[in-house]
Amino acid sequence: MTENAWGEVPRPVRQLIDSLRGIIRDHSERLSQIDWPEGAGDITPQLLTTLEETERVMQASKDLRSLLTAYAHKMHQPRPKMADVARAQSASPQAVTTRYTTKTTAALEQLLEHPELVEGKPTPIGEQAAKILQDGFPSLNDGPIDLTQGRGLDVDLSFELTRAASSAGTAKKL
Repeated sequence: MTENAWGEVPRPVRQLIDSLRGIIRDHSERLSQIDWPEGAGDITPQLLTTLEETERVMQASKDLRSLLTAYAHKMHQPRPKMADVARAQSASPQAVTTRYTTKTTAALEQLLEHPELVEGKPTPIGEQAAKILQDGFPSLNDGPIDLTQGRGLDVDLSFELTRAASSAGTAKKL
């Protein structure tokens, strides 16, 4: 594991934050592009697409909150005041530890131990580490980790591929 300067957020954690924010942004954009018809008609495509995109935004938001809370609580130095972390989430200080799971901390540890998971490079640890990362952050299961090519989370490439695939899928649905 790479040592970071006091107060520095490790690059793999920053990349994962950016990836989750990108997932939230992309699905939010798709939500804003759904046209709801005026008058009577079949709204099934709009209803289902809205529900699907909302679910993806919520899961990625939950993953981002879990990542940030676990990182603040378990890893960052200097450790933030947990009362402030709780207040930012409209939670009590006692509830902070319920905002993440052991899978979240295992995924963070795996990420810090194997930063190549988020650098889009071939990774010798492969599927096992990627599975731990996906278990900790389920919204990554929608595409950012490409195990078929032996690559980790390639933020730029995965956003382009995910965006293109989702745009094509949304166009078909609507």
